[in-house]
Parts: sequence; C-alpha cells; structure tokens
Amino acid sequence: MEDQIIKNTLASAKTIAMVGVSSIKKEDSSNLKRRPSIIVMKYLQEFGYRVIPVNPFSAGKKIYGETVLSKLEDITIQIDIIDVFRPSVEAPAIAEQAIKIKAKVLWLQYGIHSDEAEKIAKMAIELLDKKDPKFAYTSINSLGKFVSQMLHDALDAFAKLDSKLALEVALREPESDKYYASIMRELITHMMENTKNISGSLDAIWATRSLERIGDHSKNICENVIYLVEGMDVRHISIEKMQEMIKSDR
Repeated sequence: MEDQIIKNTLASAKTIAMVGVSSIKKEDSSNLKRRPSIIVMKYLQEFGYRVIPVNPFSAGKKIYGETVLSKLEDITIQIDIIDVFRPSVEAPAIAEQAIKIKAKVLWLQYGIHSDEAEKIAKMAIELLDKKDPKFAYTSINSLGKFVSQMLHDALDAFAKLDSKLALEVALREPESDKYYASIMRELITHMMENTKNISGSLDAIWATRSLERIGDHSKNICENVIYLVEGMDVRHISIEKMQEMIKSDR
C-alpha cells in the first residue's frame, strides 16, 4: 500500500524543493559519495523533475543549473514535494513552512523522523477540508513563524557556542507561551459557541500544541549551550534567575 502511495505521489509530481542540498566545488565521484542529497537531486532531474535546492548557507550558488534559495518562502512556483535532508530537530519548522507555501507532500529522508512535524502535517491535511476554525489560522501561522526563528537561532547559538545568544533565545520562550495561551482561548471559545466546531478546533489545538513544543525544545537547546559554555545548569530555574546567575558570574 505504501509503495503504491509513493508511486502515485511521484507520478503526479513535477516540482520538488530539496531542503538541505549541499553545494559542491567539484562534481567528482568522491564528492558525490559524501553528499547523498546531490545524488538524489541529479537522479530526480534525469527523470524530468524540476528540483529547487534550498540551503541558507549556499544561497545564490548554482547546483546542476538551479540557483540555491535561502528558504522555502523564496520559491515562486507551486511545489509538489518538499524533500528534506536536514536533522530531525529541524523538521517541525520545515513542516510549518511547507504548509505556508501549500506544498502537497512533505518527504523526510530515511533516518529523519519527527513526531512534531508529523503531527503538524497530518493536522494540516485534515484541516484543509474543514470550514472551521480558519479564523485562528493567522494566529497559528504567527506562532509558527515565531518558534521557527527561535529554533533557527538556538541552533545557531549551539553551532557557535554563543551563550549570550542562547540566553537571548531562551528569554523568548515566555512569548511563545503567550501566543499559545491566546490561540487556546480563541479555540475554546469557538467550541463553546457551537458543538459543531469541536472537531476542527481540536485539530487546530493539536497543531498549535506541536508548534508550542518547538519553542520549548529550542529553549532546552539554549539551556544546554549555556551549560556547555558557562558551566551552569539552568534547566530548572526561572528566566529571571538564569539572567542573574550569568551576570553574577561575569
């Protein structure tokens, strides 16, 4: 059954966005072997697919005739499939972007799995055919953008071992909680007004909760960065106390 779904998906698709494809200086066999995304991109092109490479660290470069874009939102054509070659931790944010550009399929490569991304994608599919609660979609999209930036900056702090940036990102986590609480109030009120709204609202609540968890995970990454750089365990203290500890140590 799954094989048939894959066949049907590939048969109906024409354009594919490949997130995480790596640029290469020389297209020789040794480079290709080290970069599976390059192999897959070339293979798909040979079968007639238009493949748009997406990688913020290679934006503007050319790969097999296609210009690398910084993010999915930069794509100006309809995308049928988003093929992901990034770590699992980044998948939820990519799923949120996939919904925004109205991609039909989110494809995580073998070994990449994210429960949060799966929840977001499933809820998006179910909500497409429901009339309610579209009033909350703008707020949910705002939350998605907010936590996506949090995750991006948290990973940047980890890569650079930047405790200052890690603290700054951790300080944003209460704001994501405010987004979440506001959306929840809207959806609960919507359900109370009419019981017919319950099904669609519950789906939106699950999607909102998954996005809020991305903010939590981003904060967790930052707490570990602070521990690595400053030698302080700040996992179970308030944001205010975290600030005081770091300032007093400097």
